[in-house]
Amino acid sequence: MAQVSEINSALTEDITAGNKFNFKFFPAYAGFVRDNYLVPYIQEQIRISKEIQLPMLRFFEGMTDADLISMAIESHKEFLTNAEDNKLKQHLEKGLALWVADGLGIMKRDEVTAEDITLSGYMRKKALLKFLPNYTTDVSEAVEIIKEIDSLTVERDTAATNIYINLLKERVSDAALFSERLSHTTPGLNYVFDLSEKRIKYANKNAEHFFGLPVKQLQDMAGSSSIEQLVHPDDVATFTTSLVACAHAADQEVISSEFRLKGAHGAYTCMRNYASVFKRNSKGAVTEIVGIILDVTREKEIEDRLVYREQQLLDAQAQALLGSFELDVATGEMDVSEQFKKIYELNEFDLYKLIDHVHPADRANTNAKRDKAIAENGIYESEYRYLINGKKKYSGQKELLASVMAERN
Repeated sequence: MAQVSEINSALTEDITAGNKFNFKFFPAYAGFVRDNYLVPYIQEQIRISKEIQLPMLRFFEGMTDADLISMAIESHKEFLTNAEDNKLKQHLEKGLALWVADGLGIMKRDEVTAEDITLSGYMRKKALLKFLPNYTTDVSEAVEIIKEIDSLTVERDTAATNIYINLLKERVSDAALFSERLSHTTPGLNYVFDLSEKRIKYANKNAEHFFGLPVKQLQDMAGSSSIEQLVHPDDVATFTTSLVACAHAADQEVISSEFRLKGAHGAYTCMRNYASVFKRNSKGAVTEIVGIILDVTREKEIEDRLVYREQQLLDAQAQALLGSFELDVATGEMDVSEQFKKIYELNEFDLYKLIDHVHPADRANTNAKRDKAIAENGIYESEYRYLINGKKKYSGQKELLASVMAERN
């Protein structure tokens, strides 16, 4: 059986490769969240975890939100501090090593599910992004922060999935345990796949239920035709490409891909696949891979709901004749909603074009209030007359300008 020290060595090599956690923009933002929104950040993760029904919540049943915050505050503070100090590599190594050593306390290492890995990464990313508008109105900076958070999420999920698969390999070595216990307790469709024969060598009970086929029948299916029976026609190329990637993968590498699989009732389900090398022949060529396939339908639905809610907000603004905008106080550039365009009747927007249309008697007061907000606490509220296309409109603005931009300029 694989030893804990061997798994720890593998995860360290994977995390260290390429210095993937040396970020430029995210550290300062992490410190900002810690110093200003630590508790709200934890509260947002608790809220999202309940919304997406994170499996590990079952270990905290009966605890209040206040209890959860009290229990989590030091670990989240440590994460944000390590992020600020660009020590996320060491932070991740420590957390994964604790998992491998079965040191999670309330949870045993084998009770961590694959869905816990993917959904917790998604949960943390969403919670971090919530406070970004309060940190900067510089679109370029915000994009760079989002890219680095995405990179962190991918690398963290990949490293954790690698550990999950290595622990799975450890249990696979005991055939009786793998077929009797692991098959019934591990979520997702676990499998061993022969690359040369393009044939499933092992599939757990979850796979049997999903496809509506006995495991023996799944094992008897072989060749490209079997793939075409199970994978959506539009995703066969993606599936084949992932197999090629597995054939050229390093031993500790995890290959991720997404495709749709046909279930027992003929409907296709969105799935995410994580696969790793399981066996090689005497020449070193990969002969078998081991992996897990997860249903990500709920994750996709959550993303769709968030998009829908954003559209609802825009629709509500339109019905209430309200517009919204983002202003870069350094350059005067503006990013405006469609309703804002309709109200102000301009094709191109920046602060100076807009001020040109403010009634001359109101400009000085409007400019003074905005400049005061930038210099002080960022709160900006103003009413003025607006002249456009021979018409006079009465307009008002209320917003929170980013204090960071004020301090920077």
